[in-house]
Amino acid sequence: MISKKTISRYKTLRTAWPVGVCLLLLFHSVLLHADVIPGRWEKVEAQKQGTVLTVIMKSGDMLGCTFEELQMDTLVVETGAGERRIPKVDIQRLETSELVSDPVKDGTVKGAVIGAVALGVFGGLAGASIGHGDKQNEVALAGVAIGAVVGAVFGAAIGFTVDKVANHKRPDVLKRPEVLYIAR
Repeated sequence: MISKKTISRYKTLRTAWPVGVCLLLLFHSVLLHADVIPGRWEKVEAQKQGTVLTVIMKSGDMLGCTFEELQMDTLVVETGAGERRIPKVDIQRLETSELVSDPVKDGTVKGAVIGAVALGVFGGLAGASIGHGDKQNEVALAGVAIGAVVGAVFGAAIGFTVDKVANHKRPDVLKRPEVLYIAR
């Protein structure tokens, strides 16, 4: 025979897991916000005139230039030889060639997400095992909330520290391209 306590724990787990999954999806979407969507030109449109670019053509040729203007079907750039109009359909990839800062923000966010999800789930399970009777679901949800907050704080601190230590030999500004466009 199944005890009332076992049934109550099962109900709590049914409640705690969806909350954990929702937290995971929410924080995962935050991590993906800066990705380049193939075939989209929004990141190119946001560039200031004079931004140093590297254009990689579908033919494999590379062109170093500066951004002038993005038109409906054409990218207008300035090369050493003068202005050049490149049809968008001929471009495979477009990158900045300027120095890009590498903040510790990404490590902090990733640490906060991992910590919130891990301790949120653990807090829900712990709350489910501690709670009794009618209050078991409430205690489990409180465990999820408290675990997520504590996990996010500790995870952010650990992520910040790991990112800072891993980057201690690199300068605050790195010479790495930022991808602005990728063809479909």
